[in-house]
Formats: sequence, C-alpha cells, structure tokens
Amino acid sequence: MPKYAECFQYMGLSFDEPRRVIRVKQRYSARPKQWQVCFPLFDLEMTRGDCRAYLKDRVPHQVPRSACVFCPYKTNEEWRYLRDNDAEGWARACQVDEAVRGDGTRGQSFLHRSYTPLSQADLRTDGQKTGQMGLFVDFDNECEGMCGV
Repeated sequence: MPKYAECFQYMGLSFDEPRRVIRVKQRYSARPKQWQVCFPLFDLEMTRGDCRAYLKDRVPHQVPRSACVFCPYKTNEEWRYLRDNDAEGWARACQVDEAVRGDGTRGQSFLHRSYTPLSQADLRTDGQKTGQMGLFVDFDNECEGMCGV
C-alpha cells in the first residue's frame, strides 16, 4: 500500500460483542498507522436487536446474520438454508467438516452440534424433533469469534 494512502476497514460487530471488538483491535494494532479498523455499530452502541429493528423498517426481506460458510455456531435452520440454497457453500462446509476430523488421532471434531458428520446431520429444528420451542432461540449458537475470523 502506498505511504500516502489510508485504509479504513469497517466491521459490523455490534455492541453485544465487546470481546470480539477487543480481539480485532489487538490484531490490527500491529498494522501500519494508515490502516484503521472501524466499528460503526459498536461505536453507536447498536445491539443485535437494534440492528434487526433498523433493517426490519428498511429492507423488504429478512436479513440473515453473517457467518462463515463452515461456522459451527449455525442453527439447523441456517444449515438447511445453506444446503437448500447454496450447493457450492454446502459442499465446502461438508468438505471442511470432513477435514477437521483428519486422521482421528486427536479425537473426533464436527461442525454440527450433534457431533455427527454435517452431510448426515439431522437438520430439523429442536421444535420439529420434540414439538417444543427452545428458551434461548436467538442465543444458543452465538459466534464468539473463536475461530479467528
């Protein structure tokens, strides 16, 4: 990057994600001064709920939360949507799921919370399986940024 140029990278981390904001700031602290990371939602103290309300009034369709294709914090609904609407993304997620198990010498790892291969996981919601709705529907599978993304 030329010395005279400035780069501002905006990240959509909300006010409910202070630990992720801190981690990203720490990672970016080693970059040149002309490279700055900005957190407009966090700076405006907008929570996830505030963002949903803002978008609900302005966007004619439901906006899904952002997440990596292979994020292990996806709900069954998000996995189903990926499988049914993004064949390439689903194939990539299944490929990563198989790769995290490696040769099995260090135990078994899985992307799906049921500890089964993603391609074989039961993607019905808990309500569909049991007939009951979960208590913490929006917060069961929250990304804490542990994968480093």
